[in-house]
Amino acid sequence: MSTPKGETIPGRQIAGLPLAPLEKRIKATLWDSLFFIFGLAAAAMLSVTAVITGVLILGVSVGEVTEDTVYPDAAIIVPFGLAILIIALAPYIYFIQVPAEYSGTAGMRLVGLRAVTSDGEPMSWRQAATRALAMVASIAALCAGGLWMFTEPNRRTWHDMAAGTFVIEEVYIPKRLNLDPWDPIEEEED
Repeated sequence: MSTPKGETIPGRQIAGLPLAPLEKRIKATLWDSLFFIFGLAAAAMLSVTAVITGVLILGVSVGEVTEDTVYPDAAIIVPFGLAILIIALAPYIYFIQVPAEYSGTAGMRLVGLRAVTSDGEPMSWRQAATRALAMVASIAALCAGGLWMFTEPNRRTWHDMAAGTFVIEEVYIPKRLNLDPWDPIEEEED
């Protein structure tokens, strides 16, 4: 049975592509949580290490103390500022830029999932941004938005519905099926 483009079959397909099973969506969420939390922890540890290195090993003073102000040294400010910049950019990169480029987060791609439109096309940057912002609302509502996929027939979360996306299981279709074992190449005559 073929599905017309854009039509859904509850719990099975969207635009002829299989919807993601619940267990794979849960695995992707767990992977994303681990990647993101450990990434932020690594950036925080980097900043603390940079400050400790600057103070203890390089002998950098905390700053020049005068009667009015304390001027922090650049050896402390620059690494700490870079770590804060990484921590600030990490959510944008992980939840907007990467999904817009690769149709899903690292956790989704690791377990073989993609976020697509109702036509089966990759999501746009705008949809990725909408999805990320709606994900914040889903989490803020005590994860109710994420748990919504257990009740919704097409397994969509609040952030999927807000962005107009569906999460599908990756399907590999070869570009050319050659079922004939013999495929001679015709030579040109001189």
